[in-house]
Amino acid sequence: MPHIFAGAGAVLPSGMTKNGNSPMGATNTWAAVPGWLADTANYPGSVVSGDGLRPQSSDAAANLSAAVAFAGGTVSGNYQARLLVAGTVVATSAVVAGTSGTMTVTGTAPVSTGDTVTLEVFTSVQGTWQATVSGGAGTYVRIT
Repeated sequence: MPHIFAGAGAVLPSGMTKNGNSPMGATNTWAAVPGWLADTANYPGSVVSGDGLRPQSSDAAANLSAAVAFAGGTVSGNYQARLLVAGTVVATSAVVAGTSGTMTVTGTAPVSTGDTVTLEVFTSVQGTWQATVSGGAGTYVRIT
Protein backbone atom coordinates (compact mmCIF):
# COMPACT_ATOMS: atom_id res chain seq x y z
CA MET A 1 0.00 0.00 0.00
CA PRO A 2 1.46 3.44 -0.94
CA HIS A 3 2.15 6.01 1.74
CA ILE A 4 2.08 9.78 1.48
CA PHE A 5 4.47 11.73 3.65
CA ALA A 6 4.39 15.49 4.12
CA GLY A 7 7.77 17.11 3.67
CA ALA A 8 9.51 18.99 6.44
CA GLY A 9 8.23 22.29 5.07
CA ALA A 10 4.62 21.22 4.48
CA VAL A 11 2.15 23.61 6.07
CA LEU A 12 -1.14 22.56 7.62
CA PRO A 13 -3.77 24.43 5.55
CA SER A 14 -5.81 27.19 7.17
CA GLY A 15 -8.61 29.44 5.97
CA MET A 16 -10.99 32.20 6.97
CA THR A 17 -14.06 33.77 5.35
CA LYS A 18 -15.53 37.25 5.69
CA ASN A 19 -18.28 37.67 8.26
CA GLY A 20 -20.71 40.33 6.97
CA ASN A 21 -20.09 43.31 4.72
CA SER A 22 -17.70 46.13 5.63
CA PRO A 23 -16.67 49.49 4.18
CA MET A 24 -13.49 49.79 2.12
CA GLY A 25 -11.97 52.50 4.30
CA ALA A 26 -10.56 55.91 3.54
CA THR A 27 -9.97 56.90 -0.09
CA ASN A 28 -6.44 56.25 -1.43
CA THR A 29 -5.42 54.49 1.80
CA TRP A 30 -4.73 50.82 2.50
CA ALA A 31 -7.21 49.59 5.13
CA ALA A 32 -7.40 46.28 7.02
CA VAL A 33 -10.47 44.16 6.28
CA PRO A 34 -12.19 43.38 9.59
CA GLY A 35 -14.65 40.69 10.68
CA TRP A 36 -13.52 37.15 9.85
CA LEU A 37 -14.62 33.62 10.73
CA ALA A 38 -12.32 30.61 10.80
CA ASP A 39 -13.21 28.23 7.94
CA THR A 40 -13.00 25.10 10.08
CA ALA A 41 -15.39 23.17 7.82
CA ASN A 42 -12.86 23.21 4.96
CA TYR A 43 -9.68 23.78 6.97
CA PRO A 44 -10.00 22.06 10.38
CA GLY A 45 -7.97 23.72 13.11
CA SER A 46 -8.07 27.19 11.51
CA VAL A 47 -7.86 30.07 13.98
CA VAL A 48 -8.65 33.76 13.50
CA SER A 49 -6.75 36.18 15.73
CA GLY A 50 -7.95 39.77 15.61
CA ASP A 51 -8.48 40.43 11.90
CA GLY A 52 -6.01 37.82 10.69
CA LEU A 53 -5.47 34.12 10.09
CA ARG A 54 -2.96 32.20 12.19
CA PRO A 55 -0.85 29.56 10.42
CA GLN A 56 -1.23 26.12 12.01
CA SER A 57 2.39 25.28 11.26
CA SER A 58 5.55 26.89 9.98
CA ASP A 59 6.63 26.79 6.34
CA ALA A 60 9.47 28.53 4.53
CA ALA A 61 7.33 28.89 1.37
CA ALA A 62 3.61 28.72 2.17
CA ASN A 63 1.12 29.44 -0.59
CA LEU A 64 -1.14 32.35 0.32
CA SER A 65 -4.32 33.27 -1.52
CA ALA A 66 -7.24 35.61 -1.08
CA ALA A 67 -10.31 36.74 -2.93
CA VAL A 68 -12.22 39.91 -2.12
CA ALA A 69 -15.71 40.28 -3.53
CA PHE A 70 -16.94 43.87 -3.55
CA ALA A 71 -20.25 45.40 -4.61
CA GLY A 72 -22.58 48.35 -4.20
CA GLY A 73 -20.41 51.11 -5.63
CA THR A 74 -22.18 54.01 -7.29
CA VAL A 75 -19.08 55.47 -8.97
CA SER A 76 -16.58 53.39 -10.90
CA GLY A 77 -13.12 53.35 -9.40
CA ASN A 78 -9.95 51.36 -8.90
CA TYR A 79 -9.72 48.65 -6.25
CA GLN A 80 -6.81 46.53 -5.02
CA ALA A 81 -6.08 44.01 -2.28
CA ARG A 82 -2.88 42.86 -0.61
CA LEU A 83 -1.78 40.15 1.80
CA LEU A 84 0.49 40.76 4.76
CA VAL A 85 2.36 38.32 6.98
CA ALA A 86 3.21 39.72 10.40
CA GLY A 87 2.64 43.23 9.04
CA THR A 88 4.87 42.83 5.97
CA VAL A 89 3.29 43.04 2.50
CA VAL A 90 3.95 39.79 0.60
CA ALA A 91 1.57 40.01 -2.39
CA THR A 92 -0.63 42.62 -4.10
CA SER A 93 -3.46 42.08 -6.56
CA ALA A 94 -3.87 43.68 -9.93
CA VAL A 95 -6.14 46.74 -10.08
CA VAL A 96 -9.81 45.92 -10.62
CA ALA A 97 -11.87 48.80 -12.02
CA GLY A 98 -15.62 49.23 -11.75
CA THR A 99 -18.40 49.39 -9.18
CA SER A 100 -18.28 45.68 -8.28
CA GLY A 101 -16.10 42.64 -8.90
CA THR A 102 -13.57 40.36 -7.26
CA MET A 103 -9.94 41.06 -6.48
CA THR A 104 -7.63 38.05 -6.24
CA VAL A 105 -4.18 37.96 -4.76
CA THR A 106 -1.71 35.08 -4.45
CA GLY A 107 1.82 34.77 -3.24
CA THR A 108 4.40 32.62 -1.51
CA ALA A 109 5.95 33.63 1.79
CA PRO A 110 7.47 32.15 4.92
CA VAL A 111 5.01 31.73 7.81
CA SER A 112 5.30 30.57 11.40
CA THR A 113 2.74 29.75 14.05
CA GLY A 114 3.24 33.12 15.74
CA ASP A 115 2.40 35.08 12.58
CA THR A 116 -0.91 36.56 11.48
CA VAL A 117 -1.89 36.74 7.80
CA THR A 118 -4.06 39.80 7.15
CA LEU A 119 -5.80 41.34 4.16
CA GLU A 120 -5.93 45.01 3.20
CA VAL A 121 -7.91 46.82 0.50
CA PHE A 122 -7.44 50.07 -1.38
CA THR A 123 -9.93 52.21 -3.30
CA SER A 124 -9.71 55.41 -5.33
CA VAL A 125 -13.42 56.15 -4.73
CA GLN A 126 -14.70 58.51 -2.03
CA GLY A 127 -16.54 56.83 0.84
CA THR A 128 -20.14 57.66 -0.06
CA TRP A 129 -19.76 56.22 -3.58
CA GLN A 130 -17.36 53.33 -3.01
CA ALA A 131 -18.28 49.65 -2.95
CA THR A 132 -18.18 47.56 0.23
CA VAL A 133 -16.31 44.33 0.89
CA SER A 134 -18.87 41.53 0.63
CA GLY A 135 -19.17 38.93 3.35
CA GLY A 136 -19.51 35.19 2.79
CA ALA A 137 -17.49 32.45 1.14
CA GLY A 138 -16.58 34.67 -1.85
CA THR A 139 -14.22 36.70 0.36
CA TYR A 140 -11.51 34.58 1.94
CA VAL A 141 -7.86 34.20 2.97
CA ARG A 142 -6.08 30.82 2.78
CA ILE A 143 -2.72 29.38 3.71
CA THR A 144 -1.95 26.15 1.84
